Amino acid sequence: MKAKSKSGTNPHLEYIAKIASAFGQNELLLRFYLQAIARDLLPRERVAECMRVIAPFQSNVEIRKATDSKRAHYRNLVICSRLWQCPVCAATITEQRRRELTEALSRSHYFPVLITYTLRHKKADKLTDLLSALLSAFRAYKSGRAWQSFTSEYSWIGSVRSLEVTYAKNGWHPHIHELALLEIPITPGIENGISLFIKKRWQAVIRKQEYDATWERGADVRTEDHAIREYVAKFGRLPEATNWTVEHELVKAPSKRGKIGGSTPMQLLIDYGEGDTAAGRLFIEYSSAFKGRNQLVWSRGLRALLNITDELTDEQIAENAAQSGEILATITRQQWREILKAKCRAELLVIAANVPQEALLEYIADIIDTSEAKTGV
Repeated sequence: MKAKSKSGTNPHLEYIAKIASAFGQNELLLRFYLQAIARDLLPRERVAECMRVIAPFQSNVEIRKATDSKRAHYRNLVICSRLWQCPVCAATITEQRRRELTEALSRSHYFPVLITYTLRHKKADKLTDLLSALLSAFRAYKSGRAWQSFTSEYSWIGSVRSLEVTYAKNGWHPHIHELALLEIPITPGIENGISLFIKKRWQAVIRKQEYDATWERGADVRTEDHAIREYVAKFGRLPEATNWTVEHELVKAPSKRGKIGGSTPMQLLIDYGEGDTAAGRLFIEYSSAFKGRNQLVWSRGLRALLNITDELTDEQIAENAAQSGEILATITRQQWREILKAKCRAELLVIAANVPQEALLEYIADIIDTSEAKTGV
């Protein structure tokens, strides 16, 4: 188990890279890496303590693994549950939300429509202003007799809306995705009627916010099965347009990559980690604007209609995920301090998920011995 690295920086690098790549757990390492970057940018936010500080009234840290899971996780650590700020918590929370969206789509007797709403923006626009206008317009869009008549005509039974943002050459681009369910089949004529109403109404409510939207992109209506399922499948996933690898996280080496379209907040963290200070400032602005906002909102009564279990808060989802599973290892406070010094929280979870328990315990002992040797303890 004591793999030797030719780099001399960490005796476990080559082994971890091999294990992570073989078992497809690069994303786990990337999320912990991005969480460390977020901690650097937001030292006063709760993300700075997430998965690092032992929780109150706890004396140790546990590594657990559910019998039906290919991943390991920590228990007894502080969990921030800030999905807008924390890439690690976001993975747990959005996965639960994605499963619920998938369940909603599985109700085959309803017919889905995917609508994206946005507004025209300039590079000088502040994200808080754009976000406020977007959400205010959306509330107005869903009110009044015209909306009630529309939903009645097209048997609109409810919807789920999600909030997202990217940053590109024209500045911030906040947008709303809405997954609506209808009781009637969507023929070409019905699709045209829905699209016409939505585009006209969206342009009207956006203008009242002193913004505007193009006819083509302001409100985009899609009924194609592949487009809808692709949206659900990618919900909460990390950006794919990156040259980041396991080795980059392990040795913190910079990498160059090309951007495709706008940068997501997670891509901004990657850029900041590569030395782009402007990306760091943008992430701070985004964090402030989105803090406390709901990522996913179900229309009233839709969950009950679809017989989907009661909605959990972000905090409940994150906490529940940490409670399950068999205990693989118990780590003392002193040992945890050495693991933090070695910067191997994520790597340890990869090992825990993919090797026998005896090998995991040996690996932990090896980390502690290496750390103590470096500090002369």
